[in-house]
Order: sequence, then structure tokens, then C-alpha cells
Amino acid sequence: MATVLVVEDEPAIAESLAYSLKREGYGVQIAATLADAESKVELAELIILDLMLPDGSGFELLAGLRRLERPPAVIILSSRDAEADRVAGLETGADDYVTKPFSPREVVARVRAVLRRTSRAATTTGIAQLPLTADAATRRAAVNGVALELTRVEFDLLASMLEAPGRVFTRAQLIERIWG
Repeated sequence: MATVLVVEDEPAIAESLAYSLKREGYGVQIAATLADAESKVELAELIILDLMLPDGSGFELLAGLRRLERPPAVIILSSRDAEADRVAGLETGADDYVTKPFSPREVVARVRAVLRRTSRAATTTGIAQLPLTADAATRRAAVNGVALELTRVEFDLLASMLEAPGRVFTRAQLIERIWG
């Protein structure tokens, strides 16, 4: 399942979102500052981003993400509820904008919808000339239509790499993605 980075400086909000997302099977990382978030961006398929952080504006991170070759999807989560703020967030590149207070169930539903639309969490791809497929729902993988016998960890490693083609992972990043 996809990894979500929650960039939120209020611990109660961050933990509430993390709990709700983990219950739905998502991998979750938490960052309380822009600096911390920047070091974790590569792990995320989707970022839930607060705009008001202790070391700057979430808009700074959002602008930087849009310069990436494969930027993650972004849902802004902010107490700034003016129409101008919502429009600015969406025009800067956010995929959705949710105002505080919010329902964790609604945010999880929005995460699911954004990932469905952006298909960043797609688990079927071809690698070079070798057709390799992986189905997250059934946890089955095949090469040239021939089923592979994979352990849970092997499948999770394969799915993680297929979710981010072209991305190089460190050992620590893979461990975090698989075992959280």
C-alpha cells in the first residue's frame, strides 16, 4: 500500500492522522518541520501538508515538489480557510485542500481518492524487456504470465520498487517502507 507523509507540527493532529491511515493499511511517516519533511519526501506517494510550520510555509515545500520528475500527490491540511488560501494552494500544485477542523475519516477517503486519480500507487509495470506484474489486492506477482512464489517481505519489496520506477532506495528506506 502507498506511503503517506504527514507534515504537521501539532503532535495530536499528526498522530490522529497517522493512526487513521495505518488502520487503512497505509505506511505513514510524520514530519513536524519543513527540514524534516524534505528528508522524507522520497519515501512518499502522497503528502498531507500543513501550511503553517515552525520553520516556514508549506507553500515552500509544495513549490519544490512540483520541480521533481515524479512529484508525490499533495493534500493541504490547514486552518487557513479563506477562499484565496484554498485557491492559492490548488494553483500552486496541491491535489486537494482540507480545512481544520476535519474528520480523519474524510481525510482518509480523500487520500484514497487522490491516489486513485494520480495512480502514483500503481503496482503494474514493465521493467526493461521483462514484463513484470504485481497485484496488490491479491498479493500475486508474475513474469511473462508465470506466477512467482514470493514471501510477504519479497512481495512488499517488489511492490515498493514498482510503485516508484526509476527511484533508487537506500537500505534504510526499504526497511522503513516494508516494516514501518
